[in-house]
Amino acid sequence: MSIEIIKTNDKKLLSLLNEEVQNVHHEKYPDIFKPYSQKEMEKLFEWTLSENTFCHYIAKYNNDEAGYLIFEDKKYNETPYRYEYKVVYIHEISVLKKYQGFGIGKKFIDVVLKFANDNNIKRVEVDFWSLNDNAKIFYKKMGFCNYNERMFLKI
Repeated sequence: MSIEIIKTNDKKLLSLLNEEVQNVHHEKYPDIFKPYSQKEMEKLFEWTLSENTFCHYIAKYNNDEAGYLIFEDKKYNETPYRYEYKVVYIHEISVLKKYQGFGIGKKFIDVVLKFANDNNIKRVEVDFWSLNDNAKIFYKKMGFCNYNERMFLKI
């Protein structure tokens, strides 16, 4: 079994790989997330592909497209509260359900860590939705820890 991670600029492929995870988000949070629309996702990926701070990768598992990774080289400006610092911010790791558990997510994290090391960035950040137990388990397994929590009150 082989896993290949490839940098991509293919907005159509990214949008197709997004369908499964977009539908999961819509099912769990229908008041926040819209149902999947390939046309709208292509527009979104067209925008992220045009930004020079975003990086896009796909995973191939035995030559089948199995998931995607989007991360950003992000800079937080100095404020009266904090120092300036840079992070690699993971926007999305999505592995299609039938390919989960084969090490693709770990390979995506390896790409992120290599990018961070190559660019002398000492911090990687990610967030995920609280009802996404798979993401929570995965990121903890990869060594991530909580440093901030966000809450809401629905009225």
